[in-house]
Order: sequence, then C-alpha cells, then structure tokens
Amino acid sequence: MKGLIMTLQGTTTLVVGGSSGIGLATALAVQLQGGHVLLAGRDQERLRAAQFRLNAEGNEVHIFSVDVTAEPDVRDLLLLLPRFDHLVSTAGAGWSGQISSVHTHAARAAFDGKFWSKVFLAKYAASKLPTGGSITFVSGTLGERPAGGAGITSAANAAVNALVKTLALELAPLRVNAVSPGLIATEAYASMTAEARDAMYQRAAATLPVGRVGRPEDVAQVITMLMLNPFVTGSVVSVNGGATL
Repeated sequence: MKGLIMTLQGTTTLVVGGSSGIGLATALAVQLQGGHVLLAGRDQERLRAAQFRLNAEGNEVHIFSVDVTAEPDVRDLLLLLPRFDHLVSTAGAGWSGQISSVHTHAARAAFDGKFWSKVFLAKYAASKLPTGGSITFVSGTLGERPAGGAGITSAANAAVNALVKTLALELAPLRVNAVSPGLIATEAYASMTAEARDAMYQRAAATLPVGRVGRPEDVAQVITMLMLNPFVTGSVVSVNGGATL
C-alpha cells in the first residue's frame, strides 16, 4: 500500500551517547538505510573511534562534545546544530546500591545522566525537528520491573518512561517514544573480567524465554522502527527477551 514504505534515506539523526553500544548500533542502522548521522557525547576518544568506523561504512559523520547533564551545554549544542529529523538518546548509566547506604552525589549524577539529560534534550531539540520528526529515548527494564539494590536506576528509568508520555502530548505532532532494553551485551560491562561477564550472560540467558541476552542491534532495530512509524507516539517498547514476563 502506498504510504507504508518508509525509509530514513536522506534524513539526519542526532544520536546522543552514540559512541558505543546501542547508540553506535543505531547510528550504523541509520546509515544502512541511507540516513546521515550526527554523534554527540562526552568521551572524545570514543566519539572519534565511532566517527572513524561510521565514516568507513557510509556518509561523513560529524561529532560533538557535550555534557548532557549540564543544561547550558545541551542548549549551546542544539543552538549550534542545523535542523535534523530525528533525535535518539541512549545517554545515562545506572547506579547500584541499597538506599540505606546510598552515596548521594553518585546517585544524583546517575539520575541526572539518565533522566535530566533527556529533559534538556527535549527542551532544546523540539524547535530543530520538523513535523513528522521523532524523539526516541532509551530507558531500561528496571523501570518496569525494579530490583533490590537498583532503586535509583529503577526510578530513573521509570521517570524516563513517564516523561515520554507527557512529551508526546506537549510536543505533538512530534512523536516521542522510549525503548526499554533488558540485559544487552555492550561495553558497559567492559570492566568485568571476560569470565565473570560470560558467566553473567549465561545466567541471564538461562532465565529468558529467548535463551540469550540482547545485542545492541536488537535494540537499534526497534529504535529505527519507532523513528519511521508515523502512528506510534507516547509508547514504551520493551526489548528484553521476555525478562518482564
């Protein structure tokens, strides 16, 4: 049927946190569909490495340094950039520990990175996006199924899930959605030994209906679907291999 053939060909996507993992996989998926990519993040070394890889795969990629937890930095970046079609943010790391022994400074920094960064991005990106454009944020399964020792991360992810529903109303006709991944094999676990990391993946895989942990490409595929589908907004899509069943 005419009108259902959708593509990212010729569009531009700003990927925040796109230097590795889900963000990089999303950038590669956009390029595969003929789209242009802008990468933003805090780690310059990783950004340059991602830029080199993406340039080798497709169109020239521009990188931008930004601290997404600092509203002035986000504002200045968005003022600098030309108009673009889609925004994706995978930025934010978790914080683990019991609430009774919470390290307030570290916990607040984690919440800022996961939640407030997305508030700032939506605030300043909305005017740069066209009718039909989209914003997609990455939250996490802990926002749907909390776990002991992960209260701050659970709360931050749940806050992102709630935020996209409000933004979908406030920013309409822009579309705003979230993807909520489960355990994904990314560089986030690089500090673990290979043996410990593999054991963790195996334990998790044994509990999942799909029999394996996720890959960044699994999440990127859903992100690009949300970017393309003009009838999806205010949704939180779980990509967790059945972890919340």
